Amino acid sequence: MNRFTGPTLYVTMDTMTIEGFLLIPHELLHIAACRLLGKEYTYRLGDTTVRLGGSYAGAERIFVLLFPLAIHLFLTALLVVVWFSSYVAARYPVQPHLYLQSAPWWHSALLVAWTAMMTYTGVCVGDLRSAWRLVKNTRQQQPQ
Repeated sequence: MNRFTGPTLYVTMDTMTIEGFLLIPHELLHIAACRLLGKEYTYRLGDTTVRLGGSYAGAERIFVLLFPLAIHLFLTALLVVVWFSSYVAARYPVQPHLYLQSAPWWHSALLVAWTAMMTYTGVCVGDLRSAWRLVKNTRQQQPQ
């Protein structure tokens, strides 16, 4: 049974920290991974972690941990490909100040978006370290 215990319909600015605002999309991706697996989890809006139920295998835990990283990397790569292909096709100038003067606003917004998305991917570093520790511990426990 999935238990999403959050506030009813209102969340005031006083009840959530800035860290909660930054981590909510990341944690929602963990929840999406749990739901894809059909497994149990507990999360309260504003928490910095999703608590997994006890019935996760090692590979399932790794999937839940790395799902946000995979989504962030995919979206970053998509934005980079769109930006770079339109940059080459339109033949914008190489100099940054000329590029900003001649490129349309949406093209500059793509540059800012993929840079921000790549930076936000840094939120996944802790998950990557946890997944590495989980893999390392499982390998150490296996008989030689």
